[in-house]
Amino acid sequence: MTSLTQSDNKLLESLKLRWQAITRLDRGLLLLVALRIGIVLIFLLNVLPLERRYGWYLQHGGDQEIFFDMAYAILRGEPEPELVGLGSALVMLPFVWLATPASTLDQSLIVPIVIINGFILGGLSVWLVGRLAKTTLRSDRIALWSAGLWAVLPLVTYFAFFWHPESALLRSANVPKIGWLNSLSDGPATFWVLLAATLMAANLHNDRMPGYFFKLLGAGAAMGIAFTFRVHIAPMLAVLGIYAFLAHGLRGFLVTLIGAIFTYVPQAMYNMAVFNTPVAIGYIAYGTCIEGSVVACGRAPLSFILRNLPFSPSHLIDNFAYHLGRRWWLVFPLLGATAGGLGVTWLLWKRYTWREVILIFGVPLSYAGIIAASWPSSYDPIRFSIPAMPFAIILGVLLVFTLLGKDYHADTGHRRPGGRGQPSDSRAAPPGS
Repeated sequence: MTSLTQSDNKLLESLKLRWQAITRLDRGLLLLVALRIGIVLIFLLNVLPLERRYGWYLQHGGDQEIFFDMAYAILRGEPEPELVGLGSALVMLPFVWLATPASTLDQSLIVPIVIINGFILGGLSVWLVGRLAKTTLRSDRIALWSAGLWAVLPLVTYFAFFWHPESALLRSANVPKIGWLNSLSDGPATFWVLLAATLMAANLHNDRMPGYFFKLLGAGAAMGIAFTFRVHIAPMLAVLGIYAFLAHGLRGFLVTLIGAIFTYVPQAMYNMAVFNTPVAIGYIAYGTCIEGSVVACGRAPLSFILRNLPFSPSHLIDNFAYHLGRRWWLVFPLLGATAGGLGVTWLLWKRYTWREVILIFGVPLSYAGIIAASWPSSYDPIRFSIPAMPFAIILGVLLVFTLLGKDYHADTGHRRPGGRGQPSDSRAAPPGS
């Protein structure tokens, strides 16, 4: 018994030393990851009830069945054209294969998907939000607050609709989206974009730091995976690609591109099989298919494709008219968001370099601009806002700290960029400019 006790003490002492070796920020982020996982468990165990559910089979809006059908069709050797990307179907593929000959989506297939999306990716996304905020804004406080708000967002969503007469419906529809508690592609796509941005930010001010080559390669790989999950995040990936070129030159851009192409190969193979082209966007390419004839997919003239793009200025006007016409009070939060966006723009430009501006402002802004001008977003603005949400939280925390006059760099030993005693590089130009 004594030897067992001594062994246990040594193990506990070893764990304590390992925990103390982790930085205070990372310890806080790990605790917030655990908090997010605990919140997910609260919903899945029905401690806080979500009415529209069947066990772990939560509200999803229909895409869940589409991904299952895609996976099942691939296993049959008969891939079919669909509006959505291949990513979620590939995640389902091994579980559908293990369940064969099942031809319908049931609870047993959903459980592993919820574990992957809600627990693993959702939990790790909290850590990524914190690390991205820390690396770009150089503040432990902003990092912890941003990660904390992102961690509790599913819980906030649950209580946000208490005033609404259809609160049960709104909770059941939106909590699984925000918490990534289904097989929808928004959560995984957001995770991989966050990972790409975080890896890019790791080389923020030194493009020759150890391992920068592999970080850019990893960022590119994450971008390719994100695109296979959700084509809508293409503007975010384009901005990250532009950043790679401006910050790291042609060599860095090519390294990033190689990583993206490598992980895009499965989607390219699927596109060749159903759309006759390696680069296809489901919402556009699917519209070029003649009913009942997969061979005809992708053969529509360019004029047809341009006329049927899912985004245009007219859609932006229609979306505003639709939402503000039904809910006039949205004018006030919209004006507040606009004022906040202008404030953040001024703040970033004054205190940070063009690199930070691109990574935490340019990336989500590119997405928000395109998605606001697309017709799909009018059906579910909350869902289509998910990829920009973690960036918006970081920027919101930065703005609030500034308005409150808080010295958010006091905890890290960093002075504000451009502050007294520290030269400002907030107007630093891209290499080669």
